[in-house]
Amino acid sequence: MAKSVFDDRTHKPSAKEVLAVLGRRRKDWEGLNQYMWDNYRGRGELIFGGKNYGWAFQFRRNGKPLLALFPGKDAFIALVVVGRSLLEKAQSLELGKHVKQLLAGAHRYHEGVWLYIDIKSARDILDIQRLVALKARPSQGRKTDARPSEAV
Repeated sequence: MAKSVFDDRTHKPSAKEVLAVLGRRRKDWEGLNQYMWDNYRGRGELIFGGKNYGWAFQFRRNGKPLLALFPGKDAFIALVVVGRSLLEKAQSLELGKHVKQLLAGAHRYHEGVWLYIDIKSARDILDIQRLVALKARPSQGRKTDARPSEAV
């Protein structure tokens, strides 16, 4: 089963379809998207990751992947790849129990760990923000409310 509920390569889901399927997790999704816009001036680019992953919104900064969000029914999964050079810092963060357990149990690859975080609480969102901030420092510039209209 794919990480995303949208697993048909031939059908790129619309923003409306994604928001409708998220259900009770819609506000968390929108909040995390807003955080990425406010701090990294980027919105997710909809990409198809293959049959095992499906459609996801991937956020990049300077070509470097920061976060991917996989929409699900009344849920979503966030993927944060923590590079090998950042593992020690990530382990020293004050993370919630859920994300701390995922980090401790994650398979170590040459490039680091791939954390697939099934969002269960507001604490998970905060932990994701902290992990992303390890990868790229949030913008220090002036924040505006302007945001791309098609952002999800």
